[in-house]
Amino acid sequence: MPPKVTVYIPTHNRKNLLLRAVQSVLDQTYDNIEVIVSDDGSTDGTFDALRSLIEEKKIKYFFSCIPKGACHARNMAINQATGRYITGLDDDDYFSPDRIQRFVASLSPKYQIYTSAYKVLREETSFDLDDAIGEISKKSILESNIIGNQIFTKTEYIKSVGGFDEDLPAWQDYELWIRLIKKYGPCLKLSDITYIVDYSHPHERISKDFKKIDRAYDVLVNKHDEYKQRRFKLALRLSKLRYKKMSIADLLPFVFSHHFRRALTQYKRQNFPSYRPLDMLSRYFSI
Repeated sequence: MPPKVTVYIPTHNRKNLLLRAVQSVLDQTYDNIEVIVSDDGSTDGTFDALRSLIEEKKIKYFFSCIPKGACHARNMAINQATGRYITGLDDDDYFSPDRIQRFVASLSPKYQIYTSAYKVLREETSFDLDDAIGEISKKSILESNIIGNQIFTKTEYIKSVGGFDEDLPAWQDYELWIRLIKKYGPCLKLSDITYIVDYSHPHERISKDFKKIDRAYDVLVNKHDEYKQRRFKLALRLSKLRYKKMSIADLLPFVFSHHFRRALTQYKRQNFPSYRPLDMLSRYFSI
Protein backbone atom coordinates (compact mmCIF):
# COMPACT_ATOMS: atom_id res chain seq x y z
CA MET A 1 0.00 0.00 0.00
CA PRO A 2 1.37 3.48 -0.84
CA PRO A 3 2.43 5.52 2.19
CA LYS A 4 -0.07 7.88 3.80
CA VAL A 5 0.66 11.57 3.24
CA THR A 6 -0.67 14.23 5.60
CA VAL A 7 -1.51 17.66 4.20
CA TYR A 8 -1.95 20.33 6.87
CA ILE A 9 -3.79 23.58 6.15
CA PRO A 10 -3.74 26.41 8.72
CA THR A 11 -6.58 28.92 8.32
CA HIS A 12 -8.09 32.05 9.80
CA ASN A 13 -11.23 33.76 8.46
CA ARG A 14 -10.80 32.84 4.80
CA LYS A 15 -13.45 30.17 4.34
CA ASN A 16 -13.97 30.64 0.59
CA LEU A 17 -10.27 30.44 -0.21
CA LEU A 18 -9.93 27.56 2.24
CA LEU A 19 -12.58 25.54 0.40
CA ARG A 20 -10.56 25.91 -2.82
CA ALA A 21 -7.40 24.79 -1.02
CA VAL A 22 -9.10 21.76 0.53
CA GLN A 23 -10.68 20.78 -2.79
CA SER A 24 -7.28 20.89 -4.51
CA VAL A 25 -6.09 18.26 -2.02
CA LEU A 26 -9.20 16.11 -2.37
CA ASP A 27 -8.69 16.21 -6.16
CA GLN A 28 -5.19 14.73 -5.97
CA THR A 29 -4.35 11.79 -8.23
CA TYR A 30 -2.71 10.18 -5.18
CA ASP A 31 -5.28 8.46 -2.96
CA ASN A 32 -3.77 7.82 0.47
CA ILE A 33 -3.98 11.36 1.88
CA GLU A 34 -4.94 12.68 5.31
CA VAL A 35 -6.21 16.28 5.22
CA ILE A 36 -5.96 18.30 8.43
CA VAL A 37 -7.45 21.80 8.70
CA SER A 38 -6.16 23.72 11.71
CA ASP A 39 -8.44 26.67 12.39
CA ASP A 40 -6.80 29.54 14.27
CA GLY A 41 -9.94 30.97 15.87
CA SER A 42 -11.98 31.80 12.75
CA THR A 43 -15.23 33.71 13.27
CA ASP A 44 -16.48 33.78 9.66
CA GLY A 45 -18.35 30.45 9.64
CA THR A 46 -15.41 28.32 8.59
CA PHE A 47 -16.65 25.29 10.51
CA ASP A 48 -20.09 25.47 8.89
CA ALA A 49 -18.48 25.74 5.46
CA LEU A 50 -16.51 22.57 6.17
CA ARG A 51 -19.20 20.69 8.08
CA SER A 52 -20.14 18.26 5.32
CA LEU A 53 -16.50 17.35 4.62
CA ILE A 54 -15.90 16.82 8.34
CA GLU A 55 -18.99 14.63 8.71
CA GLU A 56 -17.99 12.60 5.64
CA LYS A 57 -14.54 12.19 7.25
CA LYS A 58 -12.81 13.61 4.20
CA ILE A 59 -10.95 16.04 6.44
CA LYS A 60 -9.92 16.32 10.09
CA TYR A 61 -10.66 19.64 11.74
CA PHE A 62 -9.04 21.21 14.81
CA PHE A 63 -10.00 24.55 16.30
CA SER A 64 -8.23 27.03 18.58
CA CYS A 65 -10.66 29.15 20.56
CA ILE A 66 -8.08 31.95 20.83
CA PRO A 67 -6.09 32.90 17.71
CA LYS A 68 -2.41 32.22 18.35
CA GLY A 69 -0.96 32.64 14.88
CA ALA A 70 -0.34 30.53 11.81
CA CYS A 71 2.65 28.67 13.25
CA HIS A 72 0.70 27.55 16.30
CA ALA A 73 -2.01 26.29 13.93
CA ARG A 74 0.59 24.47 11.82
CA ASN A 75 2.17 22.83 14.85
CA MET A 76 -1.22 21.73 16.16
CA ALA A 77 -1.90 19.98 12.86
CA ILE A 78 1.58 18.45 12.68
CA ASN A 79 1.18 17.01 16.18
CA GLN A 80 -2.07 15.32 15.07
CA ALA A 81 -0.67 14.00 11.78
CA THR A 82 -0.63 10.23 11.25
CA GLY A 83 0.83 10.15 7.73
CA ARG A 84 4.30 8.77 7.11
CA TYR A 85 5.01 11.87 5.03
CA ILE A 86 3.75 15.41 5.45
CA THR A 87 3.46 18.67 3.53
CA GLY A 88 1.70 21.97 4.06
CA LEU A 89 -0.69 24.16 2.13
CA ASP A 90 -1.61 27.77 2.95
CA ASP A 91 -5.34 28.38 2.91
CA ASP A 92 -5.15 30.91 0.06
CA ASP A 93 -2.99 28.69 -2.16
CA TYR A 94 -3.71 25.42 -3.94
CA PHE A 95 -2.12 22.29 -5.41
CA SER A 96 -2.05 21.04 -8.96
CA PRO A 97 -3.77 17.60 -9.10
CA ASP A 98 -0.50 15.65 -9.36
CA ARG A 99 1.54 17.37 -6.64
CA ILE A 100 1.55 14.55 -4.05
CA GLN A 101 1.96 11.86 -6.72
CA ARG A 102 5.07 13.61 -8.07
CA PHE A 103 6.63 13.89 -4.61
CA VAL A 104 6.04 10.22 -3.80
CA ALA A 105 7.37 9.16 -7.20
CA SER A 106 10.54 11.19 -6.59
CA LEU A 107 11.39 9.63 -3.21
CA SER A 108 15.03 8.56 -3.04
CA PRO A 109 17.37 7.36 -0.27
CA LYS A 110 19.63 10.31 -1.13
CA TYR A 111 17.11 12.98 -0.07
CA GLN A 112 14.83 13.28 2.95
CA ILE A 113 13.36 16.71 2.12
CA TYR A 114 11.65 17.83 -1.09
CA THR A 115 10.13 20.96 -2.55
CA SER A 116 9.12 22.15 -6.01
CA ALA A 117 9.01 25.11 -8.34
CA TYR A 118 5.79 27.10 -8.05
CA LYS A 119 3.61 29.66 -9.78
CA VAL A 120 2.76 33.08 -8.33
CA LEU A 121 -0.55 34.73 -9.17
CA ARG A 122 -0.95 38.50 -8.83
CA GLU A 123 -3.81 40.75 -9.89
CA GLU A 124 -1.93 42.12 -12.86
CA THR A 125 0.21 39.13 -13.85
CA SER A 126 1.48 35.65 -13.05
CA PHE A 127 4.93 34.13 -13.22
CA ASP A 128 6.81 30.92 -12.46
CA LEU A 129 9.46 30.70 -9.75
CA ASP A 130 11.58 27.84 -11.03
CA ASP A 131 15.08 28.82 -9.94
CA ALA A 132 17.49 26.70 -7.87
CA ILE A 133 16.18 23.41 -9.32
CA GLY A 134 18.07 20.41 -7.99
CA GLU A 135 19.91 19.98 -4.72
CA ILE A 136 19.61 22.67 -2.04
CA SER A 137 22.51 22.33 0.37
CA LYS A 138 22.98 23.76 3.85
CA LYS A 139 25.17 26.47 2.37
CA SER A 140 22.48 27.40 -0.17
CA ILE A 141 19.63 27.60 2.34
CA LEU A 142 21.71 29.71 4.73
CA GLU A 143 22.17 32.29 1.98
CA SER A 144 18.51 32.57 0.96
CA ASN A 145 15.15 30.83 1.30
CA ILE A 146 15.23 29.25 -2.14
CA ILE A 147 12.83 26.53 -0.97
CA GLY A 148 9.78 28.77 -0.64
CA ASN A 149 6.95 28.21 1.83
CA GLN A 150 6.39 24.41 1.73
CA ILE A 151 8.38 21.17 1.93
CA PHE A 152 7.59 17.45 1.72
CA THR A 153 9.29 15.18 4.22
CA LYS A 154 8.70 12.48 6.81
CA THR A 155 6.33 13.55 9.57
CA GLU A 156 8.70 12.25 12.22
CA TYR A 157 11.42 14.57 10.96
CA ILE A 158 9.41 17.76 11.46
CA LYS A 159 8.29 16.52 14.87
CA SER A 160 11.87 15.64 15.85
CA VAL A 161 13.12 19.22 15.29
CA GLY A 162 10.19 20.74 17.16
CA GLY A 163 8.13 22.06 14.27
CA PHE A 164 7.78 25.78 13.64
CA ASP A 165 9.30 28.21 16.14
CA GLU A 166 6.23 30.07 17.41
CA ASP A 167 8.38 32.71 19.13
CA LEU A 168 9.84 33.96 15.86
CA PRO A 169 8.06 37.15 14.68
CA ALA A 170 8.72 36.27 10.99
CA TRP A 171 10.61 33.81 8.74
CA GLN A 172 9.28 30.81 10.71
CA ASP A 173 9.13 28.59 7.64
CA TYR A 174 12.64 29.55 6.49
CA GLU A 175 14.10 28.88 9.93
CA LEU A 176 12.47 25.43 10.06
CA TRP A 177 13.93 24.53 6.66
CA ILE A 178 17.39 25.46 7.98
CA ARG A 179 16.99 23.15 10.97
CA LEU A 180 15.71 20.28 8.82
CA ILE A 181 18.54 20.53 6.29
CA LYS A 182 21.16 20.81 9.03
CA LYS A 183 19.84 17.61 10.63
CA TYR A 184 18.70 15.49 7.68
CA GLY A 185 20.76 16.66 4.73
CA PRO A 186 20.06 18.52 1.48
CA CYS A 187 16.65 19.19 -0.04
CA LEU A 188 15.74 18.24 -3.60
CA LYS A 189 13.81 20.87 -5.54
CA LEU A 190 11.70 19.41 -8.35
CA SER A 191 11.23 21.33 -11.60
CA ASP A 192 7.52 20.46 -11.75
CA ILE A 193 5.30 23.46 -10.97
CA THR A 194 2.71 21.89 -8.68
CA TYR A 195 2.03 24.65 -6.14
CA ILE A 196 0.20 27.92 -6.85
CA VAL A 197 0.81 30.91 -4.57
CA ASP A 198 -2.14 33.30 -4.84
CA TYR A 199 -1.50 36.98 -4.15
CA SER A 200 -4.44 38.10 -6.28
CA HIS A 201 -7.10 38.03 -3.55
CA PRO A 202 -7.97 41.04 -1.35
CA HIS A 203 -7.15 39.34 1.95
CA GLU A 204 -3.93 40.12 3.77
CA ARG A 205 -1.29 37.57 2.89
CA ILE A 206 1.99 37.97 4.75
CA SER A 207 3.22 40.69 7.04
CA LYS A 208 5.82 43.04 5.61
CA ASP A 209 6.32 44.73 8.98
CA PHE A 210 10.02 45.55 8.82
CA LYS A 211 10.29 45.65 12.62
CA LYS A 212 9.21 41.99 12.75
CA ILE A 213 11.69 41.09 10.01
CA ASP A 214 14.41 42.98 11.89
CA ARG A 215 13.70 41.02 15.09
CA ALA A 216 13.62 37.74 13.15
CA TYR A 217 17.02 38.60 11.68
CA ASP A 218 18.47 39.03 15.19
CA VAL A 219 16.96 35.71 16.33
CA LEU A 220 18.38 33.77 13.37
CA VAL A 221 21.85 35.29 13.80
CA ASN A 222 21.86 34.23 17.46
CA LYS A 223 20.16 30.86 16.93
CA HIS A 224 22.36 29.51 14.12
CA ASP A 225 26.13 29.68 14.57
CA GLU A 226 26.72 29.78 10.82
CA TYR A 227 25.41 33.35 10.78
CA LYS A 228 28.47 34.41 12.76
CA GLN A 229 30.33 34.07 9.44
CA ARG A 230 30.32 37.32 7.49
CA ARG A 231 29.21 35.70 4.23
CA PHE A 232 26.06 34.14 5.66
CA LYS A 233 25.29 37.14 7.86
CA LEU A 234 25.42 39.45 4.82
CA ALA A 235 23.19 37.05 2.88
CA LEU A 236 20.62 37.15 5.68
CA ARG A 237 20.84 40.95 5.81
CA LEU A 238 20.15 41.10 2.09
CA SER A 239 17.10 38.87 2.55
CA LYS A 240 15.92 41.26 5.27
CA LEU A 241 16.28 44.23 2.91
CA ARG A 242 13.73 42.75 0.52
CA TYR A 243 11.10 44.10 2.90
CA LYS A 244 12.13 47.76 2.65
CA LYS A 245 13.33 50.07 -0.12
CA MET A 246 17.11 49.87 -0.18
CA SER A 247 19.19 53.03 -0.01
CA ILE A 248 22.80 53.60 -1.07
CA ALA A 249 23.76 53.20 2.58
CA ASP A 250 22.09 49.77 2.60
CA LEU A 251 24.00 48.79 -0.53
CA LEU A 252 27.48 49.83 0.63
CA PRO A 253 28.23 46.89 3.00
CA PHE A 254 27.91 44.50 0.05
CA VAL A 255 30.35 46.29 -2.29
CA PHE A 256 33.37 44.05 -1.59
CA SER A 257 31.39 40.93 -0.78
CA HIS A 258 30.39 37.76 -2.56
CA HIS A 259 26.81 39.12 -2.65
CA PHE A 260 27.38 42.43 -4.43
CA ARG A 261 25.81 41.40 -7.73
CA ARG A 262 22.71 40.11 -5.97
CA ALA A 263 22.55 43.25 -3.80
CA LEU A 264 22.95 45.53 -6.81
CA THR A 265 20.19 43.70 -8.68
CA GLN A 266 17.90 43.98 -5.66
CA TYR A 267 18.69 47.71 -5.29
CA LYS A 268 18.06 48.30 -8.99
CA ARG A 269 14.72 46.48 -8.97
CA GLN A 270 13.52 48.47 -5.97
CA ASN A 271 14.70 51.92 -7.06
CA PHE A 272 15.21 51.95 -10.84
CA PRO A 273 13.21 49.08 -12.38
CA SER A 274 13.70 50.30 -15.96
CA TYR A 275 17.29 51.57 -15.72
CA ARG A 276 19.38 49.25 -17.91
CA PRO A 277 22.96 50.44 -17.13
CA LEU A 278 22.73 48.92 -13.65
CA ASP A 279 21.99 45.56 -15.28
CA MET A 280 25.11 45.93 -17.39
CA LEU A 281 27.20 46.88 -14.37
CA SER A 282 26.09 43.80 -12.41
CA ARG A 283 27.49 41.53 -15.15
CA TYR A 284 31.01 42.40 -14.04
CA PHE A 285 30.47 40.85 -10.62
CA SER A 286 30.16 37.16 -9.82
CA ILE A 287 27.29 35.92 -7.68
